[in-house]
Amino acid sequence: MFNGTKGRRYLALKFAAPPITDKQLASLRHYTKHMFEPADKLLKSDNPNIRRMVEDLPRLDAKKVPAFVPFSDDYKASLYHRREENKIN
Repeated sequence: MFNGTKGRRYLALKFAAPPITDKQLASLRHYTKHMFEPADKLLKSDNPNIRRMVEDLPRLDAKKVPAFVPFSDDYKASLYHRREENKIN
């Protein structure tokens, strides 16, 4: 819940395809810290559709993967320069 006010709740949910590679999983962990820690109410929901949406998240959280290394500014700059050098005039 985010910025709930009296009598009103704001609930944000994000949906995405499950990660396939270890790099995808590492990236998700890096950028979305608590994504793989669903609330117990969701894991124990009476609704099987809700349970299916979240049941694999703890397993993905426990999986060992290499640390994610975000792109550095130097890397981004080198991509820009390579792209500029390869432009056809």
